[in-house]
This record gives sequence, structure tokens and C-alpha cells, in this order.
Amino acid sequence: MDNGTLTQWNRLESRPRKVDFTRAMRAEIRDALWMMTRQWQLGELTAQDVGIPITAKIFYQNTILDKLRLGENKIVAVKNDLPLETLVERENIHVTKRSGKDHINDVALSNSFRKRLINLIKDEDGFTKAIKDNIVNELNEHPSLQYYLPTTDIDSANFEDISIKVNSELHKMHAAFASRAFHGGKLYISLKSGDKLSSYITNLASTNKNKLDAIGEIGVVWFNNLFNQSNYDKNTAWHPNQLEYQFSTVSPDAAGNPILLKAKEYYGGRLDWYASDVSLVNNNSNSRFTSNLRAELLTKSNDEVFPAEIEFPGVPHSRWWEIENGKLNFSQIQPNKTDLAKILFAEFGLLFSNNWFVMPLTLPFGSLTKIERIEIKDTFGQYTLVKHYQNYSENKNWGMFSLANSETGNTVHSDYLYIPPVAYDLLISDPLEKINFIRDEMANMVWGIESVIPDGMGMGIEGKAMATQIREYYNRLTSEKVNNESNVAKIEYQLVTEVPENWIPFIPVKVQNDNPLSRQIQLQRAQLPRIVGENNPMRIEPRTSLLLREQSPYYIFEEEIPKSGVIIELHWQRTRMANGKNVIWLGRKKTNGRGEGSSALAYDQIKSE
Repeated sequence: MDNGTLTQWNRLESRPRKVDFTRAMRAEIRDALWMMTRQWQLGELTAQDVGIPITAKIFYQNTILDKLRLGENKIVAVKNDLPLETLVERENIHVTKRSGKDHINDVALSNSFRKRLINLIKDEDGFTKAIKDNIVNELNEHPSLQYYLPTTDIDSANFEDISIKVNSELHKMHAAFASRAFHGGKLYISLKSGDKLSSYITNLASTNKNKLDAIGEIGVVWFNNLFNQSNYDKNTAWHPNQLEYQFSTVSPDAAGNPILLKAKEYYGGRLDWYASDVSLVNNNSNSRFTSNLRAELLTKSNDEVFPAEIEFPGVPHSRWWEIENGKLNFSQIQPNKTDLAKILFAEFGLLFSNNWFVMPLTLPFGSLTKIERIEIKDTFGQYTLVKHYQNYSENKNWGMFSLANSETGNTVHSDYLYIPPVAYDLLISDPLEKINFIRDEMANMVWGIESVIPDGMGMGIEGKAMATQIREYYNRLTSEKVNNESNVAKIEYQLVTEVPENWIPFIPVKVQNDNPLSRQIQLQRAQLPRIVGENNPMRIEPRTSLLLREQSPYYIFEEEIPKSGVIIELHWQRTRMANGKNVIWLGRKKTNGRGEGSSALAYDQIKSE
């Protein structure tokens, strides 16, 4: 028979009988032997008493990033006045071509430049009110600066006009500005290319022309400062075949040799130190990039700091009567015999936590720092010299925050601590463009689904909805013919099934070249026909800049589209620098997809009536 057990708990606690808690809180101990017993239980009588560090002098060398190379071509100087993300990701505001001239196809951006230019003209003291009104009126009525308003009779091959027509909000904006306000996007591109603002105005004195041209230059500078652009035809850091950014940085070391860092797989969004690897400077193509480095960027310094004990949840306090934080309960850790990680963690937290100290060291923005040695002074007045941890043979396979070697994959190759000049925090807009690359195993191809496309008003719009509206508009343009002939066929032959127009195909092709390291099977961008009634087939063009602006033939390496798929997004990004400067730029971001998909694409189908 199992007898029940009764468990009792006793707790020893102070219970003062007076209102004054002063003496009770002292926790007075009148038995010295009890204190010595406690010390014996905790092992203090057998421990080796060593000094605690009170000061430390850190000797280090520091070098600043000198140059940045985008991709394999463009080299720019790193001045730390812009985040590294901006220098790598930024691209020009997208433009389109109409009547042989480029213009910004965004009503919001175009209108912002127009309003700024009008304010500059009205604030010019050298112009009379009549001259100001005349300048604004002539700009509003100039034929080459008009918003295009699609009519009801649209050529079916003019896809851009149809895109404006089916987008009701964009069509309303064009209708509101047509013949009433000049197109700021067209004027900005014209002035940026070297044209003079006075060329759009007639009957203006030469002195007033100079003032007006100066206003135009001020407006272009304002717009360029508002939106940070690359000023090149395309982003040279973006690798379209691998769908990621690639860039390199270089800095001088103490001997004047270059420290080359390469980032081969930066996906956009947030840039950190682990995106770059140390690379060997053994390539002739790097000579122009790694030569003529500024020696003054490297400095040697020493700072005296005060070490502080590390703290983490559950750490035992060194003070005898101080109560530990209860967020982490070591007694609840119940490791198995083979669970070595938990055992080591508990042992470190309970026994050796007071042997670790933190030494603060302030380092400059965008730098590489190498700690040469540390001189520590303890409470006994003795000095201890601590060398770099990699100087000890037992640490050869250990490293923390160490840059890897891109050639060997050795994670402890570099002695430098890399602090890249990146943005502290980012404000990211909703995607202007979003492409979902998926694998379609039944069709044996990859699809680039344009989930979000630019709406022409500074934001994004659902790609599927726009594709459906465009298709319906084309169907309405085609008049159906009545077939009076009797058809007694029991089956119907279909050449190809329809796929939504926002699905852009990428077909596997074999690329023949002499490079043995090349990828022979790649994904080539293709086009589907738009077949409407009895009209001639038309090519379906992409709507996003990622798929539209790459030169044909456009290939993507097959391994870049895994089974899970890939999502590419284009965002406006904004950050504030330490000096208070706001930086806004367009950048792309690559993330994992959500799996495979099926387009239901099929050829030569037989349908029953």
C-alpha cells in the first residue's frame, strides 16, 4: 500500500517588528564562522586570487575605405557622405521614350519638378510680374512639354497609350494636366541633357535669359539632391544574370598594400559587414582599382579605456548581497549527457562569467581596424600584455566577426574588424515593382510574374488586374464577325492556351561558347504572342524595369531560380545621415519565393463541343 507523503517548505526570512526597516535591510551577520563557512562552500578559500583589470590601453591601426567598384567596371571614391547601400543600389529614375525623346513617365515626380521650377521663377526678384506670368504661360503651352491624353481612337499597337487609357486614375491625371500644365518630367530630362530653359521662351531679353537659365540649373540640382541617382544608363552593381548586387572596396594597410573586399552576393535591403569577403590581389584587372591608394587614410592610435564586466540575463553578480535577474533560470537547464553545448553554456554563465570584460572602443564610420595589442593594468598595479588572439596557436580555428577569404573560404583569414558605412535605419516604401520568379515543371520553364507594376503616379499597382484590363480593352477593339456557315464539327482545335499577360516566360536554352566554366544551360527571356481576333499577333512586352530594360538576349543563370522561387522588388528607400542629411534612392531587394507554380500552358489542344 502506497502511503501518501506530506511535503513541507520552510523559508528563512527577516520579519521586522518595527516600522523602521533600516536595521532589517542591513542583513547583519554576527557569526564570522558562518561567513567563513559560506566562503568555503563557494570555493573562495581555494580559489587563486588574481587582480581585476581597472584600465586598459588598446593599440590599433585603422584604415578608411578609399574606393568602391560597382560590378567589374565603374570605380567611385568613398567619402562616407552617403551610405554604402545608396552607392551600390541607387539607379536612375525610370524614363520612357516618346517621339524620339526621353521623359519621366511618372506624374507625381514630374509635377514635383514643375511646382519647384514655378516657385523659383516667382521668387526671382529680377523679373517683373508680367515676365513671370509670361514665362509660366509659355511653358504650359509649349507643344513639346504637353501631357499626352489618349483619344478614343487608339492604335492597337501603341501599348503605352492603351496602358494610360485602361488605368482610370492615371488617365484622369493626364486629362487634368493636358493643355493646362507643362510636363515637368520632359523638361527635367531636357535640362539635364544640356538644353537651356530660355530656349522654351520667346521674346526674352538676353539678361533675363541668363537669369532663367540659372533657374533651370538650380531646379535640376534640387531634383538631383532630392533623389540620389547613379547618373549612368543603368545600375552597374546589379548583376542581371544572377539577380544580385556585386561590388568591391579597397583600403590601404600599414605597408601600403591594398586590402580588397568583395561582395559577390548582396541581395539588397540591409547591408552589413558579412556581405564582403577578403580577396587576394592577384588579378591584373584589379591593378587600376587597387593602385594609387591614399596613404593618409591609415592611422595608428592608442586609447585608454576602463574595462567593465559583461552582463547578460541570469549572470551571477559579483556583489555578495545583490540579487540576480530572474529572466534566466539556470536551474531549469536540464541537458542530456551528450548535450555538450548546454553544459558549456551553464558552466560559463555560472563559473566564468566574471572573467570576461568589455572594453569600449570608438571607431570611425566605414573603417577597417586591426587590434595590435592591449596593455592591461590590474588592481595590484601589475601590467599584462595581451596580443591578438590569432597570435596564439590554440586559436587558429576560432574567430569572431572575422572576414572570410573569398578564395579559400577560411573564416579567420583577416585580422581586421570591418565597420561598413551603412545606414542605421531605413524607411522603405511599398514596392513599385515586384516580380515573382517561379518554376513551372509541367511547362519546363521559368515564369517572371509581374505581381506589381508602376502605376505612373509614383506607386505600384497590381499587375494581374492591369493585365486583365488591357486584355479586355483589346477584345473590345476587335469586332466579332458572324459566321453564317454551318459547323457540324464535334471538336475544336486550339493552338495554344492563354496565359495572363503579366507572366513573362524564361525558357531553358543551351549557350555555346568557349569558356569551360560557363553555364551551358541558362534561362532566356522570351515573349508570348497577344492574339486578338483576326489581327496580327503582337508581342507581349514586360512592364517592369528589371525585365524590360535588360538588353536582348537576356539570360538568367539557372541555379539562381531554385525550387522555392525568387522575388525581386523595387522600393523607394530613405535614411537620415549623422549630419542630418536625408538620402532617398531607388533600390532592389531579393528574397526567397513561395514555391513552384503552374501556368497551365499547353499546345495543340483538342476541345469537345
